[in-house]
Amino acid sequence: MSKQKHIIIVEPDKYSANIERMTFGNYKCPACGGSGHFVEQIGRDEYKTTECSFCSGTGNVKAIVTIEWLPDM
Repeated sequence: MSKQKHIIIVEPDKYSANIERMTFGNYKCPACGGSGHFVEQIGRDEYKTTECSFCSGTGNVKAIVTIEWLPDM
């Protein structure tokens, strides 16, 4: 199975702002395995579906990486 990986090279840019934000998305939710919900058997032939709270039922998650440049004192 393929895996999605990202490498961030951190180096300051001479003309950029002090704060940088990068978004990396389309990762399968590690909590629900990408299904977006959990199924629980509550009786004979009775099932309860609960939405995953980690991905809000989408099955995917994203990472927002923030880098703040400050003086090195």
